[in-house]
Amino acid sequence: MPRPQPAELWGELNARQQTYLTVIYNADQNAEENQKGGAFDWGKRPPASEWRWQTFSLKAPQEIVGRTAIQYALASKDEHDQGAGSSLAALRRRKLIEVTNDFVQTMIGMIPRVRVKLTTLGRATARAGLGHTAPKSPPRGLLSEWLWSNLVRLYRAGPEGMPAESPRGTPYEERAPSYKALLFLEDMSRREGRLAETKTVRTGETYEAYPPGSGQTRYRTEHRVFLTDAGRTHYERHLRCYAELWPDVEAPVPEALPEDAHKGLDDHKVRKPRGLLTRPAFLLLVAIVRNDLDDRLWLRNRSGAPTGETGAARRRRA
Repeated sequence: MPRPQPAELWGELNARQQTYLTVIYNADQNAEENQKGGAFDWGKRPPASEWRWQTFSLKAPQEIVGRTAIQYALASKDEHDQGAGSSLAALRRRKLIEVTNDFVQTMIGMIPRVRVKLTTLGRATARAGLGHTAPKSPPRGLLSEWLWSNLVRLYRAGPEGMPAESPRGTPYEERAPSYKALLFLEDMSRREGRLAETKTVRTGETYEAYPPGSGQTRYRTEHRVFLTDAGRTHYERHLRCYAELWPDVEAPVPEALPEDAHKGLDDHKVRKPRGLLTRPAFLLLVAIVRNDLDDRLWLRNRSGAPTGETGAARRRRA
């Protein structure tokens, strides 16, 4: 029997179950946004298998422990706690959510807690019912929409770069990349090198050096952010790819693109079937097999096989 499609599963739910799935889906998406857009964390972030679990309810008087975010959202849709167990059971039976019961420490001690987690099928079902599309995932090596918009601003700034510090009220298009964005754009571990760099440059203004009356002057300096050669190459090579991936970002188009510029996202598709070797590995395998057939495989001879016996003869003897 074919498995029901997400849109069909959504249609099988009654209005109450659809509301519950929608609220849990919104909580799931908020948690995902918090993980993506939160402050940069130098430590190890928890895996999605942990942060996707959302607290549904606390089994204690609400006047003491209050309501959870999901309960508030359900109440705003005129859905209350009565019948919550049956609605969760219906969603769980269709494999749209997972439910777990545990205990959590509160100011009144350990109390029972109910947590829910949206499954991949549940996420697809909610999107189908709400008309949402799954977020795009850029191919390996390409930037997220947020980082691409930062790279576009640096490219638009030209060889003069941008001040590292943007005064309050600076329009977004003229604002320098944030500290967090620079952490990624200046990452030297990228195969093509860092895409941006920060330099200290002279402003042209001078001031009298200390002590006063010494007659010596100093140049004022400022920190500016520049696009590197690797950043400019990345921009121009993948401009058409980003136009497909993030069409809402207005990126200037140069008069001429390099000869190796991609025509679009199709150039990022893997053409080698999974499981096949790369060219260097395959050539090495060919050399090993050839030496084995010619009885020139050193490791094979060290194993104690009779000399002068070819690999094919050894296989027949075996």
